[in-house]
Amino acid sequence: MGETTTNKHGRKPGRGIRPWLLMPKVLAVAIYFGSAATATVLWFRQSIIADNEREAPAATSLEIAKAEHAADRRMLDLIDQLSFLFRFVIVPALLVAMLFGILLLLQHPRVLSKMRWWRVKMVSLAVFIPVMHFFMSSRLETLRDVYMKGGETDALQTQLSVGLIVTLLCSAWFIFLGRHKPRLGQNLAKALKR
Repeated sequence: MGETTTNKHGRKPGRGIRPWLLMPKVLAVAIYFGSAATATVLWFRQSIIADNEREAPAATSLEIAKAEHAADRRMLDLIDQLSFLFRFVIVPALLVAMLFGILLLLQHPRVLSKMRWWRVKMVSLAVFIPVMHFFMSSRLETLRDVYMKGGETDALQTQLSVGLIVTLLCSAWFIFLGRHKPRLGQNLAKALKR
């Protein structure tokens, strides 16, 4: 019942500091991806509600004006919610994940720098993060300004929709690269031998 096992291979009992760095990184990535998915769902939910309200018949011009004002108020609230999610949840979670990723890199920098999947991930991150940060922040700010002035927002809404979808897809790509570590045609034995 209480059988004990002996360490016959001579390995050390622990894995060092790696699990203590990996768990916060996984948690930060989960918060980042979950928050990005939440922002996308909230955005598309509002679009569906707005489409349904446009199709509903209104009896008087006063009802139409009230409905338009309520829709504009909800859209401004949604833009504020998305801004809050990006500013206080998504970006900090991404920064925490990057910090712990750097700390994990410092354990075995030579080995990781030879891995093709790691190089692809780093180049992708170096391109994706600044581009999507500036794109999404500018779209949200411009959309808020246009809504406040009462201008046409269809093109901006489409751009924000595409940006949210691209953010989710690229994030899923980074998670796939980090979790599965595909060879991408690389012979690992030759790469690590050099």
